[in-house]
Amino acid sequence: MFRDKYSLDGFVDRIRAMVVIDEASGCWNWIKNIGTDGYACVSVRRSIPKQTGNKWWDKVRVARVMYEEYNNDDLGKLVVRHTCDNPRCVNPAHLVKGTHKQNSEDMISRGRSFKGMKRPNVENYRKMALGRKRLYKEDGTWTWQYPNTNQNM
Repeated sequence: MFRDKYSLDGFVDRIRAMVVIDEASGCWNWIKNIGTDGYACVSVRRSIPKQTGNKWWDKVRVARVMYEEYNNDDLGKLVVRHTCDNPRCVNPAHLVKGTHKQNSEDMISRGRSFKGMKRPNVENYRKMALGRKRLYKEDGTWTWQYPNTNQNM
């Protein structure tokens, strides 16, 4: 668990100060650091230093920490899946554990993948990616709108 590896005193209370609660969806939207993949992340101080690199700090996903802290459950190699399909959400009620396969199946069933594109044509992919637009919501979050689809990511 994270508590064994990191100094988490008061961590959950600090996380609550860094979210905006969306009343409509119930999501706790993270307003601080967002990784390149769109998920909430934070640097956490280690209890024991690593032997190489940055010895005292690791970057971790906030949803993973929140799941483990609220459910008192060690995920090990499992992943945290968002039932709300919002990568910024850190509400423990919206988080469930699962395998990488289940996470991939969620992604396909919710239309967040280029399913059927095992070897995508690079030009078609570029046209689709370059034609996308950001759709902004009232709460300040946004999703991608792709051309010729109703697919939001």
